[in-house]
Amino acid sequence: MIFLIFFFQLIFIHSQTIKQLNEISIDEELPIGTIVTFLNDKIPNLDQSLEYDLVKPFSSDLDLFSIDHIRHTLNIKKRIDYEQICLNINFHHCLISINIAVSNHDTINVYIIPIHIKNIDDNLIKFFVNRTIIEIEENDEYWFNKTYILPHAYDADGDLITYSLYLHIWNKPNVLFDLDDKNFLLKPLKKFDRE
Repeated sequence: MIFLIFFFQLIFIHSQTIKQLNEISIDEELPIGTIVTFLNDKIPNLDQSLEYDLVKPFSSDLDLFSIDHIRHTLNIKKRIDYEQICLNINFHHCLISINIAVSNHDTINVYIIPIHIKNIDDNLIKFFVNRTIIEIEENDEYWFNKTYILPHAYDADGDLITYSLYLHIWNKPNVLFDLDDKNFLLKPLKKFDRE
């Protein structure tokens, strides 16, 4: 009988609820220490709780946030780089959930806050090669069948890259080449004669 009462008392003391909160959106690359949200606005009666803290994530790579217990704020603890973190999660909608355990007299409530990391355009467009030289034969009779492959560009932000043709030397670039921007090909529009 005594064992049974003790067992029920143990369950009652350690009862726990899990509550999902609304999603928060933040930009990547915010400075360390930036306030993500005021926890008093998210978690009811937080200032009356005995104690509360973040539940450590399984991976140290996702240990990105800290709590300021004096101001009751959730802050950025480490650099958040969308391309580094979100490629492993979901590149199009990067969502990191953090858990905050709040201890009251007889319960522990765990609040789950989903944080949406938004991509900002912080990476430059790069090419796989630094320089491309295209050699075109003079007076080629089959010039209309020729195409010249252009280098592909990439962007770590995953942006859609569009190409346009600009020739630095000539005043009328449209009369020399056509650009096939879907296949990254340069097509001559006429036969070339150096003279």
